[in-house]
Amino acid sequence: MIGEENNKPPTDARTLAAKEKKEMHTLGLFLAGLGEELGWLDGAAYTGHTIRLVDDGWLLVLRANKNRSNVVCFIGGRDPLECYRNLYWLMNKDALGWRPDKYA
Repeated sequence: MIGEENNKPPTDARTLAAKEKKEMHTLGLFLAGLGEELGWLDGAAYTGHTIRLVDDGWLLVLRANKNRSNVVCFIGGRDPLECYRNLYWLMNKDALGWRPDKYA
């Protein structure tokens, strides 16, 4: 049909860029309130986090103070965005695996 091509959603790089832009915006909002969310959901006082490239992907190290002890949680992913997605999922499932922080 004439003009049918124009009614289809674009599937080129512009669509991916727009989707990634939305994910980054959502990630920014999540990270901006990370300390508060962590306190509400887990009772831990956020003290910081780092993210770094490791041999088989990326590693996010979340640091907090819980029950007057310094603790860490290790969260992996194939890329930094997946690490943050996993952090969000674990926080909402009350499944963060806290360990004593040996270096605090």
